[in-house]
Amino acid sequence: MSVDFNYPQGDDYLILRHDRIQKVSVIFVCCSAILLSLLVYSSYLYFNVYAFTTNFDVAIKSILLNDFNTTHVYVNLKLLLRNPSMFTVNVTYIKVNLALNGKLICTMKRFSYYNPIIIHSFSNLTLNFSRFCSKKLVEIKDSAVWRANILIVIKGLPISSSVTITRIAEVANQ
Repeated sequence: MSVDFNYPQGDDYLILRHDRIQKVSVIFVCCSAILLSLLVYSSYLYFNVYAFTTNFDVAIKSILLNDFNTTHVYVNLKLLLRNPSMFTVNVTYIKVNLALNGKLICTMKRFSYYNPIIIHSFSNLTLNFSRFCSKKLVEIKDSAVWRANILIVIKGLPISSSVTITRIAEVANQ
């Protein structure tokens, strides 16, 4: 007894083999193109997020002091946030440690997780912070140097769920 499986013979075998090689080649080229495009897009996003975190800038716009009573001073701080990137981001937390001539006078916070502060791409935003501080900590001299250590938590960037940025802003003789 012999079993005939009808395997292709001769020229039919070569045509089928050529078709398989062609199909495998097309699948390989398509998969390579897809993976290469994903790699390029991921690199593009990664470097833009890196550029955002290095170029995001915070500056002190103004500091106003008002005498409230004999023991306290009302401090009004205006910060300028600059977003030089193509991303629109949400600021969910800001903490400002304000120091005068190297001495910490007050800490100001803004928590806005459920109602975030939106900074659109290529734009600036001014934020106001106000706080009562002890009058004995605020001694203004001719060479007054204000320094703000600022911690900002930002959401809305691709690749990461949140980014924490720390900046230092200084201004003299306000």
